[in-house]
Amino acid sequence: VKGKQVVLIAARKSEALANYWYYNSNIRGVVYVGLSRDIRKELAYVINGRFLRKDIKKDKITDREMKIIRMTAQGMQPKSIARIENCSVKTVYTHRRNAEAKLYSKIYKLVQ
Repeated sequence: VKGKQVVLIAARKSEALANYWYYNSNIRGVVYVGLSRDIRKELAYVINGRFLRKDIKKDKITDREMKIIRMTAQGMQPKSIARIENCSVKTVYTHRRNAEAKLYSKIYKLVQ
């Protein structure tokens, strides 16, 4: 979003995805729903520049997991993904399983 500052508000189940976008784009900050402080205070911290990267929770989708999520969402089969990514089919399944664990959902359910 050109010329705008974006703040993500993430529920527990989408923290890993929010963290991925935070680290890989121009997002100003992430506010996690369910924190003990009230959400308005959290937004104010981010908007006023008091948000620190160390505040980001550790769970994050890796770049490779995101590639595999995208290819899976496009309907590609694990064997094709493995060929493109130059890895084994087992590695594709491992990355997919790890991403699904971080997202608390199967990839196919997210793209339906």
